[in-house]
Amino acid sequence: MHLAAVGGQSVVLDVQNDRYIGLGADLTKAALHLLEPGDTPIGDKALDHARDRLVARGILTDQGQALAAPERAAQPRTTLWPALAVPERAERTRWTGVPSALWALTEAQAALSSLPFHKIIRWLEREKTRAARREGDLTAQQLIDVFALARPWFPVKPICRLDAVALCLLFWRQGRSAQLVFGVRLEPFYAHCWAQEDEIALNESDDSLRQYAPILVI
Repeated sequence: MHLAAVGGQSVVLDVQNDRYIGLGADLTKAALHLLEPGDTPIGDKALDHARDRLVARGILTDQGQALAAPERAAQPRTTLWPALAVPERAERTRWTGVPSALWALTEAQAALSSLPFHKIIRWLEREKTRAARREGDLTAQQLIDVFALARPWFPVKPICRLDAVALCLLFWRQGRSAQLVFGVRLEPFYAHCWAQEDEIALNESDDSLRQYAPILVI
């Protein structure tokens, strides 16, 4: 279970069942206290009552299984997207990378359409660890250009999970430390995911991402 605090409320991501659970102010206070007792004071009686409610909602177990602490990811402050579609940026070295981008899209689509969410997460963690030992010679902007050139040839309409996962696979296999970030917002609730490297958004505007609180980072 992963938790993101949003204002005085919070959202829990149940990876095992691929669902989001909203928590009001009282349960948020209790959940944060369970994660970091010194930071959120709460009385014993109120905490026991909140713990029972969290167990009833499947967020905690009777054995006291803890939530994961809120995820950390740098807030995107700039972006490399969209790629600049000018002739000199579409030289042969970029086109030779298109098959790699199409293969990453194919793998991502296959995983997203056939595996439960928790297995997708484990697969991505393994892929990132395995790829960390690799080295590549393409810059972040070149990889984004490759992806932008390949994407129109992949016959699935753009959707955040597919594109962010595929772009991260492409970056990881060039030895780059991209992050796949899942985030949430409230009022209205919306869940989203994207790729970023440090403070650089990779597949969309950084302005659009600052409204989300990270809930899971790979």
